Amino acid sequence: MERHTELLDRACRRTYPPHLRSYLAIVLPAAFTIIPLVIGIAWGAYLDDGAYLSFRHARDLSLGRE
Repeated sequence: MERHTELLDRACRRTYPPHLRSYLAIVLPAAFTIIPLVIGIAWGAYLDDGAYLSFRHARDLSLGRE
């Protein structure tokens, strides 16, 4: 695993200038945290309602109701 990290670090050193690397070190983790949160907030209720309806329908079918 250390070799993989070392190769990645070496590739980034050649590709990005130092001032951009420090910027990316802050922005990328923040983006990878914020984007899923926004998706969850925006569509979470819709996905939860869909799952609830599916489980309710399955329960009704198992009880013999339609």
